[in-house]
Amino acid sequence: MTRRRPIEITRIQQLRPLCGVVCSAVLAVLATTSLGCGRSDEPSAAKALGKELPSDVSLVSLIAVPERYNKKKIRVTGFAVYEFEHTALYLTKEHWDYGSGQNAVWFVSGSEEISKRAGALNRSWVLLEGVFNSEHHGHLSGFSAAIVDVSRFEKVADHRAVEKDLEEYRKSEEEKEKAPEGDSQP
Repeated sequence: MTRRRPIEITRIQQLRPLCGVVCSAVLAVLATTSLGCGRSDEPSAAKALGKELPSDVSLVSLIAVPERYNKKKIRVTGFAVYEFEHTALYLTKEHWDYGSGQNAVWFVSGSEEISKRAGALNRSWVLLEGVFNSEHHGHLSGFSAAIVDVSRFEKVADHRAVEKDLEEYRKSEEEKEKAPEGDSQP
């Protein structure tokens, strides 16, 4: 009977972060293509109707390179605030807490229905679709840009759960790195 050589735990631990990156990249590619999603005919149908499909964009991208998305239909998620003279989509709740308008975009609803939905979802994580305008900076020019003609406003899962899981993972990885090699368990 031949005996297998045990795999070194430290090598597996070194590869673990790489696996997360590769999985994230694969998921991102699948999310942005029509592979197996039943959406392969959607672009051509939208084109035939003369409609522009929204581009999935991060709020960070909108703030960092606004000229790239100016006058384009976009879909973005963020922390929404819908109050008197203050309708904005922030990177995080903390940016809203500290009044960080440079880390937010103003938004203007496209209909009464969207306004009602925005009011109901005030101070929550939302997905928003509309036309990006890099030249409009909201009330008192206090924001990085604006999203006008908002046509979709929906609640999404709370990002804090994802951020908490990520932080716990990072802490566990740091603890593993600090532990002496003799203490590692298979």
